[in-house]
Amino acid sequence: MMLKSLQLKAPNLWRQTLGSVTLVASTSTYTLSPRPFRVVEARYRSAGAIDLPMEELTRQEYLDMPNKVSTGVPTQYYVDHQRAASTLYVWPVPASVTIETVRYTYQRVFEDIDDLANDIDVPQEHLEAVGYQLAVRLAVTFGKDVPGLVEMAGMLMADVAAADREEIVRFVPAYR
Repeated sequence: MMLKSLQLKAPNLWRQTLGSVTLVASTSTYTLSPRPFRVVEARYRSAGAIDLPMEELTRQEYLDMPNKVSTGVPTQYYVDHQRAASTLYVWPVPASVTIETVRYTYQRVFEDIDDLANDIDVPQEHLEAVGYQLAVRLAVTFGKDVPGLVEMAGMLMADVAAADREEIVRFVPAYR
């Protein structure tokens, strides 16, 4: 449970994975497999292997579109994350396709530890922080007060969060 909650903290760049779906003519919805924790960004790849960035829509923006079956080159997407599956919606829908795809970057879900043979699904450099986080949870559960434990756990998690980011940051205005 603790590892699952850590998905919510920091960018977790080491979990970013590439995925793709093959587009089908006149189809707007695609089930993503495996189910992503979060889709970071998406690109339309043409038959000529040219990638065009797609703009992400909010749920409300997608639902407010009056004609969801307009045809053209997909330029926008919305991901509906449900408990059992995640669905990718593209707009506009392609009228005809050959080998066009939507390629996307997503954060994969942390692997469960359900067997003693499983490895902890975090980079080795994060193991100390995970160990301290677990120690804090166990200390609280069993009513123990260990001086400095919470502070050390917090400091290690701050180090993990500081290291888990892109080296380059750009600020670019979004034009709509």
